[in-house]
Amino acid sequence: MRDKGWKIILCLAGAFGLLMTFLAVYGDEGWRDVSRFYQEIDKLQNKIELLQQENKVLVEEIKNLRDEPWYYVEKIAREELGMVKPGEKVFIIMKRRGLRSVD
Repeated sequence: MRDKGWKIILCLAGAFGLLMTFLAVYGDEGWRDVSRFYQEIDKLQNKIELLQQENKVLVEEIKNLRDEPWYYVEKIAREELGMVKPGEKVFIIMKRRGLRSVD
């Protein structure tokens, strides 16, 4: 009878251990959820780094616009609007699409 009691206690302890392991992995705020949270934190930290870099570029651009506004007005006029100064020559380089034989 005594051995049977220990076997029951060991089985109950084993079942309890399995239940606790299952809950630790799959339960609310278990290992899987914590793992997802850490992945989300990593993604957000990467996004923060990218936004900080972009912010630095924008701050530098604002500084340059304040210091030399005419340079940037001219740059935008040339690059985005295709404007040129009087007397300047514009060279347009076209890509070749391939050679065709003429019959």
